[in-house]
Formats: sequence, C-alpha cells, structure tokens
Amino acid sequence: MQRFEAGLESETNEPQKTDAKDVSEVSEPTKPESKESSFCIECGCKLPESSKFCPKCGKSVTLGTEQQRIENKLPSENPSTTYSGQRLQRPPEWKSEGITLVLTIVCGIFGFGGIGHLYLGKLLRGIVILVVGIILLVITIVSSGVGLIILIPFAIWVVFDARKLCREYNDYLEKYGKKPW
Repeated sequence: MQRFEAGLESETNEPQKTDAKDVSEVSEPTKPESKESSFCIECGCKLPESSKFCPKCGKSVTLGTEQQRIENKLPSENPSTTYSGQRLQRPPEWKSEGITLVLTIVCGIFGFGGIGHLYLGKLLRGIVILVVGIILLVITIVSSGVGLIILIPFAIWVVFDARKLCREYNDYLEKYGKKPW
C-alpha cells in the first residue's frame, strides 16, 4: 500500500508511472479466505479456490463443509463412527479378538489353550485342542522339557488359529447378521 501511495505523490505533485505489477497488486481486492472451505474435510489439505477435488486425497470438495453437513443433517463422511447421529454398536454376538487371544494365551500357559476356541463357539475343536494341550504338557513335564519341541509350535498354532477364527466369525456376523457356526 505504501508503494502505491508513494507512486501517486511525488515532490512535484505529479503522479508517477507505476508498472502493471504494482497496480494489479493493489487494485485487486484481497478475498478473505473462508476457513471452512479452504481445507479438505477428509485429510485437512489446503485447497485451491476453484478446485472440485482435493489434490492430496481426491475427495470431492463440492459436498459441503462439516458445518453445512450438520445444518442439513447429512451423514458424516466416516460411516464407521456415526450413522444418523448415533454411534454404531457391535451386536452382542460379536467376539472380541483381545478376549480370544487372552483366553488362548493365558490358559494355554497352563495347558488349556482350547478355551479361546470354546469362547468362539467351536466346541469340538476347542475340546480336541484342550486334550492335546494337556497331553503335550504332561509329556513335557515327564520328559524334563523335551516335549517343548512339540508343545511350543502347537501353542503358537493354537494362538494364530484362534485369532483367525475370531476374525472369520466377526466378518461373517457383520456380513450376514447371524453366527457362522
């Protein structure tokens, strides 16, 4: 602004010539940036004024801001956290992967690794794993630790199998709305 004023006035009160660059900087009013529309609502990237899509994540920016979404009662962009203003909840039949692993590992230390499978509803498989685990634990104790060669890989397999079954159970429950077995 000072450059422009200095260009208009001189010691002889005659306006001085200014180059086009200086005039364009001053003559164009600066547009105040809208805080709501200048950033992507998905990734937070700064958006160019005329963009229809975010240059970083590719999300359409014509859907409106989060404030407009709230005012118009539009659903949030992240469907896993809200739906019609309410948090989604897992069905009561949902099996926790953490509980499955804790039951399998902690009980498995004492030879009861099949408890995680019983929790998932695989009764026959859980009972078989319990019996095999107890037999391997007895062999390990009787053989002064030689049975660990078989017990350790078996225990690792039981943990991974319980985790895989828990994921299969929950995926099926989510997809079809009923228990898989």
